[in-house]
Amino acid sequence: MALLAGRYEDGPAAARACRRELARLRRSWRKADPRRFSRTNARSRLAVQRRICELAHAHKQCWPKSRWTDAEMRLLRNWVPWYREYRRTRDFPAMRTAAEGIQEELERLGGRRSVAACFGRFRKEWYRLQMST
Repeated sequence: MALLAGRYEDGPAAARACRRELARLRRSWRKADPRRFSRTNARSRLAVQRRICELAHAHKQCWPKSRWTDAEMRLLRNWVPWYREYRRTRDFPAMRTAAEGIQEELERLGGRRSVAACFGRFRKEWYRLQMST
């Protein structure tokens, strides 16, 4: 929840903090509840990061550097008609403008995608749509 509230810069930072807190909690069980301590294992950074990602998606929130949600993809596809109208052959400035617009709209919805991520995903989606027609 702290990651989604913006208290951490990104997912890996949230995972490091969460892992430290889990380790502290587990150490407190060593004397207070030895059976519980012996039944649990320390969590790896990747395991904690993966679980935070799953929880973010369960709350319909995007996770930086993860699969785009359905809502994000709908928003991205809304930019296709605009790009069709304003693009020229291999006109990457228009695609960059579209990516900046996508990023701004995602920010308004609480998303945290970079312009580069929006550009890459939009380009991939644009090419996919061109191949299917």
